[in-house]
Amino acid sequence: MSAHYGKAVNVQTAVQKMYEAGITSGNKVNGGYPKTYQSFGVNDKVTKSTFVLWMYNYNMNKGKLTVKQPTPPQQNNNNQGNVEKRIPVWVYGRTIYTHYGRTYGTRTQEEYDKAFGIIKAKVEKLKKEGWFTGEHTTYLKALKLHYKEGKRASDYPNDRVMQWGLQVAEHDQDVRYLIEKKGLSVDEVIQLLNMKELSFYLEREAGAKDPLTGKPNSIYDSLVLKQYDCDTTANVYLAIADIMGYDGLIIADKRHAETYVKVRGEWVSGAELMTKNLFTLLEEGSHYILTPPRTGLR
Repeated sequence: MSAHYGKAVNVQTAVQKMYEAGITSGNKVNGGYPKTYQSFGVNDKVTKSTFVLWMYNYNMNKGKLTVKQPTPPQQNNNNQGNVEKRIPVWVYGRTIYTHYGRTYGTRTQEEYDKAFGIIKAKVEKLKKEGWFTGEHTTYLKALKLHYKEGKRASDYPNDRVMQWGLQVAEHDQDVRYLIEKKGLSVDEVIQLLNMKELSFYLEREAGAKDPLTGKPNSIYDSLVLKQYDCDTTANVYLAIADIMGYDGLIIADKRHAETYVKVRGEWVSGAELMTKNLFTLLEEGSHYILTPPRTGLR
């Protein structure tokens, strides 16, 4: 697809275009071919015979891939700058002009602008207020006291809450690894923890409810339509990570989707190390990458 269009095309767009042009129908699921991103099997090995079939179908159907891209609007209603400077992504039969090459599940430019605008405005406001490195919980306060001032639980004989917090901070092996082996500052560790917390906070602030249908998917679904699911939370978390300058991905199986953030070559959820778990799940084939990273897995 990238060769056809003469520019980089992301995986989701490539899969959709292959379906639309009749190059493939994807994998068979429950007796049918749903033609979804999940059923394509982006992590499956491609046999020689399948690749030859793709090339044959491409040669027969490539005329269907000549699509005139719509002229981008000059501005939007969310004061997010000229969209001509954004990254175009072709999804759902249309182009969405994005900030980081991801649509976060949105289906139209209007949905993207509205929902991403909410996240971007909130992140920028909280950054100015120093919220991301703030001590909002006993645990976060304990991390700063433990690593910056050398405090231990024994320093608080009459404060059981701080004793608990410092004991947790002292024995958190993932945080210790990130600070001592990867060189992260305690402030960045706290920032990573608060980034994940913000994904839940934004959906709570929007008043989103779980309809128990499994259908909510995008940042628009939860932040505007007020319906959330694990997919919406994962997309909100991914958008926050992008805005904060990190790369991320969404890994999923048939029941659940979750975002991991890349920092110093490791994949984390909050400050929990997920690198080994990620590659194990992918190698076993129990999970697939729903939204790929921008900078590669390694």
